[in-house]
Amino acid sequence: MDNATLDPEAITSLVSLASAERAPYYSWYTGVMICGLVVLMAGIPGNLLTILAYFKYDQLHGPTNLLICSQSIGDLFTCLTGPIFAVLNYTVDGQALASSHKYLCLAGLGMVLAALQSSIFHILALGIERFIAVYFSLYYYNWVTDRNVKIAVVAIWTVVISINCLPIFGWTTWKPGVPCMTVNVYPQIFFQVLFIIPSMGCLLVCALGNFAIALTFYLLSLHKWAQNNIGNPYQFSPVIVRRLPTAANTNWFQVPATEDKSVRGRVHRNGRHLYLINRLRYIPLGRSNHVRANSDAGGRSTSPNIEPIHWEKFLHKFGK
Repeated sequence: MDNATLDPEAITSLVSLASAERAPYYSWYTGVMICGLVVLMAGIPGNLLTILAYFKYDQLHGPTNLLICSQSIGDLFTCLTGPIFAVLNYTVDGQALASSHKYLCLAGLGMVLAALQSSIFHILALGIERFIAVYFSLYYYNWVTDRNVKIAVVAIWTVVISINCLPIFGWTTWKPGVPCMTVNVYPQIFFQVLFIIPSMGCLLVCALGNFAIALTFYLLSLHKWAQNNIGNPYQFSPVIVRRLPTAANTNWFQVPATEDKSVRGRVHRNGRHLYLINRLRYIPLGRSNHVRANSDAGGRSTSPNIEPIHWEKFLHKFGK
């Protein structure tokens, strides 16, 4: 009778390999892997050119371009680590390898999720920058500075890397023989609370911000229509102001020519007030200060630069 004993480590290795061989593999995995690799490879040249252009040309070193460059780095990282994830999960040998090597699985999965999460956070940062440019244009150059953007970029990468390194340091449910998927190797609370919910929240905020910006420019188009068809560009406040620190000035509000400086001052203040309070709707000024200064007793314009507003036409177009 053979009294030879097997090494416990050898037994564990054999069990792991046997379990890995039983991991499910489907014929459509090959097609999924090929499609994924094609998409990932197509994204490499564009992101690489964006990064190289930013570092090569000094005139591109602005706050917005810094965010775009940082996002391109995250997207390039996704394109480079995505094939590792595809091979480990959609090939027979890759499944066997990932199912028997814990840290290979966790490292490959962590890099992909970190790259994806960084891209989502950068989309949120760019959405906030656009929102400030449209709705808080007077403060844009005070808020969106190189220093603030650099702090935001460092914060994004620090948070993303810290979150996705937690499984490598022990917060994991990995077991030998299971596919290297998030539902199998990550705790549910980790994946939902630290990845899914923040990512979905960022995308929702971006969607709402973009919808608001689109609505603003739609209202701006209506304002232009009113200027062209109603004939009085002075009785409607603009929907948005140009991206300039001196946007709210008398030239933008088209104050009629007059020698009375007090009238021009009142128009300037009224126009700025209307911009700050009423960004998303048209405000018929009616008989505003500058209109009264150029109207007769019956309210009819005496200035050749001001045409009477056709209220019936306006209400028919936009409703009451």
